[in-house]
Amino acid sequence: MRTSIALFRATLLAALVAAAGGCATDAAAPSPPRPLLLVIVPDLAASNQTDLYTLAADGRTLHRLTDTPGYETAPSWSPDGRRIAYQLLPPTGRIDQAELHVMDADGSGDRRLAGPGDLGPPTWSPDGTRLAFDRAVAAGDARRALLVMRVDGPGLDTVLDRGAVDVAPAWSPDGTHLAFASNCLGDAAACWVTTLWTLRLADGQLTQLTFADPADPLGQDDAGAPRWSPDGATLAYQHGGLARVALLPAAGGATTPVATGAMQAWSPAWSPDGRTLAFVGGAPSAPEVWMAGADGSSPHSFARVPGILRTVHWRP
Repeated sequence: MRTSIALFRATLLAALVAAAGGCATDAAAPSPPRPLLLVIVPDLAASNQTDLYTLAADGRTLHRLTDTPGYETAPSWSPDGRRIAYQLLPPTGRIDQAELHVMDADGSGDRRLAGPGDLGPPTWSPDGTRLAFDRAVAAGDARRALLVMRVDGPGLDTVLDRGAVDVAPAWSPDGTHLAFASNCLGDAAACWVTTLWTLRLADGQLTQLTFADPADPLGQDDAGAPRWSPDGATLAYQHGGLARVALLPAAGGATTPVATGAMQAWSPAWSPDGRTLAFVGGAPSAPEVWMAGADGSSPHSFARVPGILRTVHWRP
């Protein structure tokens, strides 16, 4: 039985790499300067597993980092590119049994940092010493708080707990702010729309960047998964109930959608030099890696990978 399982996994990996060799790329577009980190459902017949892969800068070569039952998801590169933090869900997919892990960039040295518990995806501080994430304020409670923990050594602090559903924190490049998504603050009526905020860590000052439209009962103005540009001037985020990618000044202002037409798009990620935006685009059953300019211009397909692509992240 062990031999059969090992043979199956080896065959699956060989098929993934071979299929990646036929990835479609735009010859007129420059290749990304660094590898990409992908979350992929590798076996379409299995619904209880996602794994982490790296995709080389050529857009063709896949390298598998994890292969365990359950869902390895929401990975985040350390600022020096040497480690990866991620969220691990059990095969049941229960978020209240999530764990936070960290491993070396080649998939070795994996260790659990926190959990099991109702823990959200981690994101690294710019100095590589801490992780920010969200957590349920109590078992079975929909409200979520934002926390910061040290990666190597003790230290766990709650930085925001205001009785809202505050999720998906992302650290600003200078380490002074967290951007995050939120809804259901206190007795707010517009709980169907998720909005973007920033938190200044030094004094707890909150700034709301996007706002609910009372005439939007379907939540088409939802905003989530914010990602700072390397210069700290812009946030890329997932916009709308139909899954789009948009850009927003980090200080607030007008939203600029990435022009993908009717195509669904999600999981924006900035290149280290801030000149290119990668994201996942296409039909949910067959999404691809897409690229666009830093201003959202000239979106184009960069790579097609086997399996079902969930998220994309750029190595620092």
